[in-house]
Formats: sequence, C-alpha cells, structure tokens
Amino acid sequence: MEIEDVTKSIEIVNGEKLYLVDIEKSQVIDGVRIGGEDTFELLLKMKDFVKNHEGFSLALFRCKIGTTRWVWVACILYRINNMWQRVQIENIVCEYCGWNGKSTNPTVPSLYDTVKDRQNALNSAWNQPEVNCPICEKKLMRRAIWVQCDRSKSF
Repeated sequence: MEIEDVTKSIEIVNGEKLYLVDIEKSQVIDGVRIGGEDTFELLLKMKDFVKNHEGFSLALFRCKIGTTRWVWVACILYRINNMWQRVQIENIVCEYCGWNGKSTNPTVPSLYDTVKDRQNALNSAWNQPEVNCPICEKKLMRRAIWVQCDRSKSF
C-alpha cells in the first residue's frame, strides 16, 4: 500500500511533514512496516479514539533510524486555534473531586524528538490554553488542553 492510499491530507506541524491518515488493515506502507503486531494494535486503538472524538486526527511521519533504515511513526493531533497540535492521550484523575477520564497533554517532550526546533515546539505546546476538570473546574495535576466530558468508550 502507498501512503497516498491512506492519506486524507498532508500538514506541516512543527516543521515536519505529517500525513493525516485513515489506516484500516495494512501494516506496510511504501514498503516500510508500521512496527510489530503490538504496535499496529495500538495504532488501531489510536484510530478508534480519533474517529470517536471530534477535532482529532491520526498522523504518520517517516523517521530515519541509523543511516539507511526508515520507519513510520504515529502520533495523535488535536486541532486547537486553527492549528494541529501533537498530543499524548492520558488517563487522569482530579485530585479534588475524583473525576477520571481522558485528557490530552501537548507538553510531553518525546512528542517532539524528531522535530528540528524541539525547544520552540515545546515552548509553543506550553503556551496552548489549558483546560480544567470538567466537573469541579479546578486545575488538573497534569497539563491538559482537552478533557473528555462524557463517559463514551475511548482509547
């Protein structure tokens, strides 16, 4: 399968070319495998999450390992302020009211490991507007720019 077969759009995020994709079954794109079985199962869970939550997209980008090997790396993007932001989905519990659910954190340094200007990307992530607990509206222990406000099945 070719990357164009699964690409909905191509976006430049933090200076990197990302392919916003809809993956179904293929574990090989452009002759490059997308990890092993466990990695592909995680990728399918990520796909289900973005499909069930508005404003999210699954993206792939090519990353060079060593001098000759390429791999596809997946990340979840969240649309905020008319821009795509890399995020990590986290399970979080409010220390004040006990609410628990999913949140997105853009400030995880490993999200930007392949970005040329990593520090600028992290600074930008820290400047995204933060959201609070959807129940008591107090600040959460981890940075969040989105929280799950319903109890629908997710990631």
